[in-house]
Amino acid sequence: MEFYGHEPHRSLDDSHELISRIQARYARRESIHWGIMLVGEDRVIGSCSFHRFDEGFHYAETGYELHRAFWGRGITFEAMSAILTYGFNELDLHRVEAVIDPLNERSKGLLLKLGFTYEGNLRQRYYFRDRFEDEHYFGLLKDEWQRFPH
Repeated sequence: MEFYGHEPHRSLDDSHELISRIQARYARRESIHWGIMLVGEDRVIGSCSFHRFDEGFHYAETGYELHRAFWGRGITFEAMSAILTYGFNELDLHRVEAVIDPLNERSKGLLLKLGFTYEGNLRQRYYFRDRFEDEHYFGLLKDEWQRFPH
């Protein structure tokens, strides 16, 4: 949760509330959220999403998280590759954006491996734990994804 930008859940009610918000955003066509599961297992170990669509559904922001016990196995790369393909081919998105904490080297590496371009530092953009934090901005265009070896 170090780079998540929200405090960890403290109860099952916190998790139920999050799930309700995710379902409501999906119903309003504001986001799509997928659970990440291992083949043959019946538990969610992470998630990835599209959210903050523009009015014409030409672009979206993406986000992802994975339980620490599963880091370093290529799971998030596989999940993100699948949703990026879906976003560009099925939703006909033109652009996908990602905003991350500048200290999150793993996330930066993932985005670069997926073909995203670092587009800049947004100074003091995010307020969390009583201070303003910078955020790094990445973007990926449909034609870049289609040319990218994956």
